[in-house]
Amino acid sequence: MGRKEKLQGILDTYKVKGNVINVIGNGRFERFEVKLEPSQQFNKVKKLEHDIALAFGKPGAVRIITVPNKAYVVGIEIPSDETKEVDVDMTSPTRFKVGTTVDGKEVYADMTAMPHLLVSGTTGSGKSIFVNSLITSILKQAEASDVQFVMVDMKQTELTPYDGIPHLLCPVLTEAETAIKALSWAANEMDERYGKIREAKMRDIKVYNEHHTEKMSKIIFIIDEFADLMMVANKGRTKIDSDGNTLETLVARIAQKGRAAGIHLIIATQRPSKDVVTALIKDNTPSKVAFAVGDSIASKIAIGELGAENLLGKGDMLFKPIGASGAIRMQGEYISDGDITELVERLSVGSLRHNEDLMSMLFPQKPYVMTTDDLREILISKYGLDDALNWSDDILTELCGNGIYYKIHIKYKKDWLYNYDLRWKNGELWGRFNTVKPFELHRILTLQERIETDEKMRQEYEEALECYEKRLEEYRAKKWWQKLLGV
Repeated sequence: MGRKEKLQGILDTYKVKGNVINVIGNGRFERFEVKLEPSQQFNKVKKLEHDIALAFGKPGAVRIITVPNKAYVVGIEIPSDETKEVDVDMTSPTRFKVGTTVDGKEVYADMTAMPHLLVSGTTGSGKSIFVNSLITSILKQAEASDVQFVMVDMKQTELTPYDGIPHLLCPVLTEAETAIKALSWAANEMDERYGKIREAKMRDIKVYNEHHTEKMSKIIFIIDEFADLMMVANKGRTKIDSDGNTLETLVARIAQKGRAAGIHLIIATQRPSKDVVTALIKDNTPSKVAFAVGDSIASKIAIGELGAENLLGKGDMLFKPIGASGAIRMQGEYISDGDITELVERLSVGSLRHNEDLMSMLFPQKPYVMTTDDLREILISKYGLDDALNWSDDILTELCGNGIYYKIHIKYKKDWLYNYDLRWKNGELWGRFNTVKPFELHRILTLQERIETDEKMRQEYEEALECYEKRLEEYRAKKWWQKLLGV
């Protein structure tokens, strides 16, 4: 039985007074034109959309409309049987395994096609394990030059194990202030990439990379527990930067334009309420994953339909990719903490590739101020200038003004080199921290040691002097002070 005869049989079953008179199609879907009798009401036929979709196995994809310029003729549009789903590019560096369907079929997705993902689920539903599985799937196949991450972990426990991998553009962020700064950087980076693509007269990042040796990497921006971030930003409506952006508009802006620039968002939350997943954010994250949620309202927000409130937890999920008419139920992938640790240890052997512009925005450098007494001690202990004990502050000030310059090299974690540059300025010796890889030093000063007082900074400086590798030649130091004192 053909599709035309099948549809006619369905219409007869529901006692629709009409006959299928014509079939037209474009390969993607077919329109069956039905000539109704004048006594047949159109609204009664319209109500059969779901029943016809069920009979043809095309749930949510059947549409019944009136045909222009044809009296008593309606069009029943049904997707073609020949239409095939687009296969996921298994060579894509942003491909990951989503889960396994009820019939045992493994489902894969690609962040490039999604291009943004909203993940919702209560505590214990499997949401965090899914996010970790997604990350590790990409890390196993993608080079750091192809895919890079910015990770925001507001719970400070889920994503911090990834600190140290070369795929990170910055350390895992655990504070709202730095997370918001990172989002602002991502928006600026998106604009810069659009400028390069436009100048090259290309369509998107894929075409751009095909024609340029200096390629742009994909950036995946992950926010775990978006509700906490929105709460800090006053429900996303407080202006957070000089351009007047709110957190909500910033996320929506990246979601709207990020795909062509190779920037993708993954937003995870355990509280999918209207004040967290606003309409603007929901509309701009077309792909969705929902684990068990509290009620039907949360399910409608999380996945756009009912059903998530009845899931079993522990990885039981609904997946609704971009363009899908309905969600697919499946069991999410599982990955243990041991597997994550093993992968991170293996990847951490390589050098880090933190973005210097992003790091300088997140952790601005602070000058270290020394007194003339500190300088005397340095001149005596390190350069053997015992006479410096008798020098006045004015002499030291003038001496430093004539060109004393210290460069102290510090080794940290074996192979990372840092420099303390010290210069005398306005009666004080100022020090700034410069390095080929400044991010780790910033982490020492800002995140790990939490150096806030002068005493702690002095301690850090004294430890740096212990690691001094190359002294300034003594004759150069003598040349400066001898010339000053006329010796």
